[in-house]
Amino acid sequence: MTFRSFAAASAASLLLLTACGDRNPTGPSSHRAPGAARADVSGGNGTLFVFTWYDANASGTWDAGENAIEGWPISIPALGSGPFSTTVVQVVPEGDYTISEANPLQSNWYTTRNGGTPSTALLLANGAVASQTVHVTAGVTSFPAFGNLCLGGAGAHGVGFWTGKDGKALMGGNGNNGVSFLNYFVPFPNGSDHYDYWRNADGTRVSYADGSGTHYGFADYNSFRAWALNATGTNMAYMLSVQLAAAKLNIATGSVWSGELVYAPGTDAPTVYVPSFNDYWDLADQAQALLYANGADILNLAPGSALRASAEAIKNALARANTNVGFVQHTPCALTF
Repeated sequence: MTFRSFAAASAASLLLLTACGDRNPTGPSSHRAPGAARADVSGGNGTLFVFTWYDANASGTWDAGENAIEGWPISIPALGSGPFSTTVVQVVPEGDYTISEANPLQSNWYTTRNGGTPSTALLLANGAVASQTVHVTAGVTSFPAFGNLCLGGAGAHGVGFWTGKDGKALMGGNGNNGVSFLNYFVPFPNGSDHYDYWRNADGTRVSYADGSGTHYGFADYNSFRAWALNATGTNMAYMLSVQLAAAKLNIATGSVWSGELVYAPGTDAPTVYVPSFNDYWDLADQAQALLYANGADILNLAPGSALRASAEAIKNALARANTNVGFVQHTPCALTF
């Protein structure tokens, strides 16, 4: 049945159609703008066209190239028990309608448009409900839409990998020297020739001494390994340093593209993303700036310190990504209800 045949249907009927054939939306251009008044709909009825799309860039808005997810179950209490699903067309009486998404069985899906506008990410699990209210005007088509995305892997390796034999081999293989990379990357903006990022449990900078003096960083792989394996969160600077090191190694070895989006609630994210998301590189930059601490010789982020909450949020986001579960997937994941 075509869209035109729906327009000609009786205004008293409730019509439901999952998009197919000539109604197979692939982006926002064909349906985001409000519909024009329709002379063939009378008696105080309008059209409600509900969409879900895959929000691959976590912007909370339906951007060109982002595709609809068809058949996502929804509830519309004012219309009865249903069943209803996206993508659907319904001729309904004029008025306000609250629409809620069903939660999938998988626990890695989030919405970025709760309430009908870009919003802080909401996990679609554990009883949480994403909903929005839309007003339907007689003779006009309304297009409410939910933006959803899912999390998964992107090739990252965690601390356990980098302190094992495979990680050691990757750090030293293909012409890479992971320890040298961690010790000397590019100068921090203060012009020094070392980062001062890597912190010990007491907040001091990691350093070693040899015949030529004291150096910042790690003497060799074994010293890096011992430092990483002994990390604790008592001083959050220590644990954050270790997760930053894993992220830097993931990027340097090509395991992860630095621009991948990650779930990162509580971090200082660019406004192009809805709150709760950031990119891998920006997270690393935030960790670096915090750990550098204006060159302070000692950085203590124990409970009660002013910067501990920020450090812990960045650490948690990096740790989630480094264990290869916190990345926004480029295309939809498995989805069942």
